[in-house]
Amino acid sequence: VDWDALRHWYNGYNWTGSETVYNPYDILLFISEGMRFRNYWFETGSPSFLLKLFQKERYFLPNLEGIEVTEEILDSFDVEQINPVTLLFQSGYLTI
Repeated sequence: VDWDALRHWYNGYNWTGSETVYNPYDILLFISEGMRFRNYWFETGSPSFLLKLFQKERYFLPNLEGIEVTEEILDSFDVEQINPVTLLFQSGYLTI
C-alpha cells in the first residue's frame, strides 16, 4: 500500500486544525475493492440532498478557501434555518 496516497485520498477529516482523521467507510471499501483508490464515499453517498437544499434556499456559497467562522456557527444546527457552512462542516465536505 502506498501510505502517502492513502493519506492523500482518505485522511481528510479535520475538526481541531491539527490532527486529521481517516474516513472509515472509504478505508473499508478501499480494502474490500482490492486496494484500488477511488472516491467511494462520494460515489455511494450522493450529495443530492445538499444540492437540492442549496438550490431551494438559494444559498450563496462564497469561495470557501480560507473562510473563518465562529465555533457557534459550526456547532449550531437549526434545521429550519441552517447555515450552509454549518451543513457543509457537519456533513464532512468542509474541514478545518
